[in-house]
Amino acid sequence: ILVYANVSQLNNRIALLLNMDSRDLPPNRYGVDLNEIDYNWVQKCTSIKKLRGAMRALKEDGFYPDLMKACETKLGELDPEFKRRQNLPHATQEEKAAAAADIESFLSEMSKEESQSKKVDDEETKTMLRLKEAKEERLKGNECMNSQDYKEAIRYYERSLKLDSSEAASYCNRALAYLKVKDYKNCITDANTALSISPEYLKAYHRRAEAELELGQFEKSYIDLKVALKFVPDNKAVLDTIEKLEKKMKKDRATVEMSKVDQEADIIFAKANEAKENHD
Repeated sequence: ILVYANVSQLNNRIALLLNMDSRDLPPNRYGVDLNEIDYNWVQKCTSIKKLRGAMRALKEDGFYPDLMKACETKLGELDPEFKRRQNLPHATQEEKAAAAADIESFLSEMSKEESQSKKVDDEETKTMLRLKEAKEERLKGNECMNSQDYKEAIRYYERSLKLDSSEAASYCNRALAYLKVKDYKNCITDANTALSISPEYLKAYHRRAEAELELGQFEKSYIDLKVALKFVPDNKAVLDTIEKLEKKMKKDRATVEMSKVDQEADIIFAKANEAKENHD
């Protein structure tokens, strides 16, 4: 397929070759910003397609004949066939057909690019709307938590997670709801997921620790509480849970190896910080 300088010139050339009014040809996009086109831009440009677009923009603007001439010269350097066609006094039927094919090909290419761009925009819009709806469902769940309607809160969090399964807050909030209805295993599962997404999530450590305490998993609970304190040393809620844990252990005559607890807490805390740094 032979290549012309730009859409406008192609239109006019075809109109001349086929004895048509250029206004009868379909409108085209040229895909360049007129404000960016200057002599330096023309000299540096190595894209035939962009130069064709530039000529189209300049011709439509009508105020830069010298700049348009520079585009033609540059196109002649990049595409000798373009230069040859510019100098043709007459056109054969074969050349007319080739020129018509050039127009159709160029229009088809631009149409595809426009379609692809629109598709990307549509996908981005759908994603934004989906995330917005997910947030709204999570906030409704939070309202149910405030009114102590924990089962309804769980349902809202489930809806939110179906729309956005990457939001750590939704898992952590649902973990609290499970904790309130004494579904400790699901509480731990959600807390685990929240921490896999956000390893420094203090509330997830705390809620998992509370569920582990209720299940009699005292060592695991102690470790999670120690990790939480490493993030926020004077957190009152965590300190209160440690006090509750120690009373429970005393009542059950249970013991934990504190050196092991501290060692495990240090390892988890270090990994959480490393994950956060890698994410950042």
